[in-house]
Amino acid sequence: MTTEEKMISKAVKEIANEIDFHVLADLYSQDGWTEVNLPRQPRETVVDIISWCTSLDINCYGRGQRWVFEKQKDAVFFSLRWA
Repeated sequence: MTTEEKMISKAVKEIANEIDFHVLADLYSQDGWTEVNLPRQPRETVVDIISWCTSLDINCYGRGQRWVFEKQKDAVFFSLRWA
């Protein structure tokens, strides 16, 4: 596989992951989950957010600026902490 083919393959996978995320986030939102949209964050902050959610055992799903939470109180707590 050439370097160009590897780059194209990587880009296609990233686009597919982004689409998958938004489809699932839309489904969760339609099912009553609470959505929170953050301002743009540096990559390091997003890593901290993921660690924070994992450490508190919060049922959420997020990528970059868009996050959805099963419980509204968790979304509020998240917003207070990260928005």
